[in-house]
Amino acid sequence: ADPGISHLECGARYTSLIPFYGAAPQTQAYFRQRSIHSGRFIKLLEPGRNDQEILQSLEASADTKVQSYLDENSQPDPRRLMQAFDEVAQCDRQYGHSVTQPPEDLYRAARMAD
Repeated sequence: ADPGISHLECGARYTSLIPFYGAAPQTQAYFRQRSIHSGRFIKLLEPGRNDQEILQSLEASADTKVQSYLDENSQPDPRRLMQAFDEVAQCDRQYGHSVTQPPEDLYRAARMAD
């Protein structure tokens, strides 16, 4: 119940990757489900908070993260997104999930950007 990474932070990490998969509803659902899992822990530890408050706090934190993944031209930066996947993997391990692997094309784009 006392995580190394807060449940809010993990939920925001998962939620922040959803906008980058507009053409992949299954991937969006995958990250949404992981975010909901984090939200359930928040609800368990803070029963006074309603679901809407939890969702709003996750969305607000995620919006900040989404902006940090963009370059100066407001385009997704592959290196920053790879870092986001590393951070998501930390949460995956914390919850005992299988580790989320970045897409191969993102991995290649990040390597080419170096």
